[in-house]
Amino acid sequence: MIEAVESFAARVADQRHAARWAAQAGIAFAHEKRRVDAEYALASVQGHAKTELINALRNLVQQLRP
Repeated sequence: MIEAVESFAARVADQRHAARWAAQAGIAFAHEKRRVDAEYALASVQGHAKTELINALRNLVQQLRP
């Protein structure tokens, strides 16, 4: 009977370890995804800002031409 309890306790400990590892891996993945998404959003905003600046400069040049 004691062996069965010890075996059950060992399985529970293994499952706890696996669950903790899975949770940590999930959190690490979520953080990395958030970082990559933020980098992508920043690159998109920077690209849009550059395009707007170029268009504004073109309009200014056209207005300054005689």
